[in-house]
Amino acid sequence: GPFVLFGSLGTVLAAAEYVDAVNAWTPRVLTGSDWADALLFVLTWDLVGYWSHRLSHAVPALWWLHKWHHSGTVMWPVLLYRIHPAEIVQNLLWKAPLVALLGVPVWWAVAWTAWELWAHSGLPGNWSLGGVLVTPQYHRVHHSVLEHHHGKNYGALLQVWDWLFDTRCDAVGDFPVGLHSAD
Repeated sequence: GPFVLFGSLGTVLAAAEYVDAVNAWTPRVLTGSDWADALLFVLTWDLVGYWSHRLSHAVPALWWLHKWHHSGTVMWPVLLYRIHPAEIVQNLLWKAPLVALLGVPVWWAVAWTAWELWAHSGLPGNWSLGGVLVTPQYHRVHHSVLEHHHGKNYGALLQVWDWLFDTRCDAVGDFPVGLHSAD
């Protein structure tokens, strides 16, 4: 409803404001080319995010924090914010070095938040976006309770990491999401 839409918009704008403030004191050690910098930043951010997410499922203490996010039984944008407060700290531990080293373009804070909200939206459709970008259906597999979907689709923006590290599962249809009974 309107709360989700405007709450999400507020989050996106707050993220952009925060990033703008951080960038005021962050040195950028990138290529000097805006396009190359953007590509390097997106690839690095997404790859580190992939491994952070994968470890959140593999390490029991991190899973204990992350499973709060997976306990939602409906895919919708607010699920993005269903996280344990300590997981926020854990996420900052991997994001802070990237921010310090690469800086964070304001456009990225806005785009990343919007994309993550969309990926959690649960919108129907089996579009694959060329098997390159994560979609709501692709991410639904990651949240699935079905055993053969466990350990799949960790990517947040790009499917390439799931391709490279053999964690990709391209499933279609409507299947239940939430925690598996063993969790």
